[in-house]
This record gives sequence, structure tokens and C-alpha cells, in this order.
Amino acid sequence: MGDARKIVLVEDETLNVVYMKLQLRYMGYELAAALATGEEAIEYAERERPALILIDINLRGDMNGLEAVRRIKEKADIPVVFLTGYPDASTRGQADALSPLAVLVKPVDLRELKRIIDSVMGGGSG
Repeated sequence: MGDARKIVLVEDETLNVVYMKLQLRYMGYELAAALATGEEAIEYAERERPALILIDINLRGDMNGLEAVRRIKEKADIPVVFLTGYPDASTRGQADALSPLAVLVKPVDLRELKRIIDSVMGGGSG
């Protein structure tokens, strides 16, 4: 199916990418890719079948994270964790309808993120 080592982050804010990359490394994981758009996420997911996608709901551009995940799930059953800085009830409902592993509010609770990633990836090295 997918490569058990591949974690993908879809985030359009550079500082958030750097922060998540460092935190994942500290947890014992590495990012396989950091993508900035929903379109890139769909293309990557179809081609690489990552083990896990961490995706911001509010991406800039023509496609938000919700729509990207809808399209990804049409073709592949890849576990998803939504990240959002704006957890309003409507957005939360739309996200929950896509059956993510979690919807995490930024700044992300790193213990919760590690628990989720470990459950998918089988535990980190740190």
C-alpha cells in the first residue's frame, strides 16, 4: 500500500512548516514532503501513498484542505490529521465528516500529535 515511513505536511505558512518539521524530528519522525497547496497534496497522495497526511484546513489558493482530503479519499484510504487555527463549528463539522484521525487546533498539542502519529507509524525513536 503506502510507505510506512512517509509523513506529509500540507501547510502554506513557512514558519509552521519549519516548526512542524523540527517537532517531528524531535519525536523521531521525518517529513517525506512539505507541500503548500491542496492540488499538490492530491498529486502527491496519488503518486506516493504516504502513511499519514497532516493538512491545514485553511490553505491559500483555489482549494482548501477539506476539499483536498475529499478528493484524496475518493482514490486512497490515507489517514489524515487536520490542523487549524480557526476551529469554528461549521469547519469542525465538515472536517469530522471526512473521518480524520483528529482535528488539532494550532498551536498543536505535541503530546497528542505524537500519540496519533505513533498509532499510525508504530512508534518513533524519540
